[in-house]
Amino acid sequence: MDKVTAKPPPKGSKGGRKGAPPADPSANLDRPISKQEAIVPMGFKVPESFRKEYKTYAAIKGKKMVEVLMESFELYKEHNPKS
Repeated sequence: MDKVTAKPPPKGSKGGRKGAPPADPSANLDRPISKQEAIVPMGFKVPESFRKEYKTYAAIKGKKMVEVLMESFELYKEHNPKS
């Protein structure tokens, strides 16, 4: 019986199927971000029901979840000063 082997991905490739990232990751954010500021992942866990409600709310408003998060944090800081 013949063995079937897959070709390894080309060097420098991670082998994913996602495609190229967007040209400007800050294009859809309301808050201006400098071109030098890196966009980094921020991972944390929330209850499933909260995530579903949050995602639904963002979709109804036509916003990305990250946009709602950033707007929420700005409002939180306004109402809860450091000192």
